[in-house]
Amino acid sequence: MPTFGSWLRQRRIALNIPRPELAKVAGVSRQTIQYAESDHHKIRPGTKAAIVHAVSVFEQRQALRDKAVLEPETKTAIDMMEAE
Repeated sequence: MPTFGSWLRQRRIALNIPRPELAKVAGVSRQTIQYAESDHHKIRPGTKAAIVHAVSVFEQRQALRDKAVLEPETKTAIDMMEAE
């Protein structure tokens, strides 16, 4: 079973999320993301939950983009935000 840090790093890279962007959405510092990925520091449960939630936000964004690619006529909320 992967550690939280290895899971986080794998998901962040797979979703192409820069650490600063993930940190901003999670409401933590870039250094906290780096520490979490290293598994050398104990991450508080609330911080871990915020990071997991932020990853899920990026997963949902990616799913919407994937759907838009499959159904190009469909405008996603992200498309509408970026258009303005």
